[in-house]
Amino acid sequence: MPEPEQQYAPGLGAGVDGGVVGTGRVEADAGSGLGHRRLRLGLALLLFLLVLAIGLLLVLSPGTPTTGEAAPRGSAPNFEFTTFEGQKLALSRLEGKGVVLNFWASWCVPCREEMPYFEITYQAYKDRGVVFVGLAMQDRPEDSQVFLEELRITYPNGPDDGGDISVRYGVAGLPTTVFIAPDGKVARNWQGALSEEQLVAFVEEIAP
Repeated sequence: MPEPEQQYAPGLGAGVDGGVVGTGRVEADAGSGLGHRRLRLGLALLLFLLVLAIGLLLVLSPGTPTTGEAAPRGSAPNFEFTTFEGQKLALSRLEGKGVVLNFWASWCVPCREEMPYFEITYQAYKDRGVVFVGLAMQDRPEDSQVFLEELRITYPNGPDDGGDISVRYGVAGLPTTVFIAPDGKVARNWQGALSEEQLVAFVEEIAP
């Protein structure tokens, strides 16, 4: 009995099926490569945003060494606080006087460098209608008081509890010094350390 002829149709079908499977692998590989590229782009974008955020944090953090006018001039917001000696002090009670309002902290290196000039200038102008006021920010009270004792600062100082006053004055770094004229207007809002010459010149601008 003759042997049946071999059927190649199944083989052909297998070949076609194999072609379909092969095409699926190509598409899967392409999709996988696209996914990897998207992942890399996403990670790169995330890294860029992280670096940008850190840069902004460094620029806005206390102790930033930039100097100059820190905010537009206008009416000085009223404030009230309790000094380290327990006395109440409010800007509203200093009407008609020039006021030097300095924001500082014991850990702030530029603050330590400039505050001796503040004490010297305070002594020179306290009888000329100029009041110096210091507010410690983001500092422990005991550290602030040790700092003041070391530098022999005698003008009124106290803590900015909760940071409310610094927010009102737009303080973005330390030290920041606000010069308030006798009419209650902000003459200067200076961010960064001051030299003795600058301090004296700015105090002259607000002296009654």
